[in-house]
Amino acid sequence: MHHNLLLILCLLFVVFLLVMLAQRIRVAYPVFLVIAGLGISFIPGVPELHLDPELIFLFFLPPLLY
Repeated sequence: MHHNLLLILCLLFVVFLLVMLAQRIRVAYPVFLVIAGLGISFIPGVPELHLDPELIFLFFLPPLLY
C-alpha cells in the first residue's frame, strides 16, 4: 500500500510539473500529459496501478462528462 501511495504522489508531482511547463511555453497541457503517459508506460519496472472501476465512475467520469 505504501508503495502505491508513493507512486501516485510522484505521478501527481510529474503532472503538476508538466502543466506548469506547458503554461510557460504556451502549449496545450494534454499534449504533454499524453506524451508523459506514453513515456512512463515504456519504463521497465514501473508497478502496475489498479484502480477500482467504481472510483473511476465516481471521481473521474463526472468531470469529463460535465
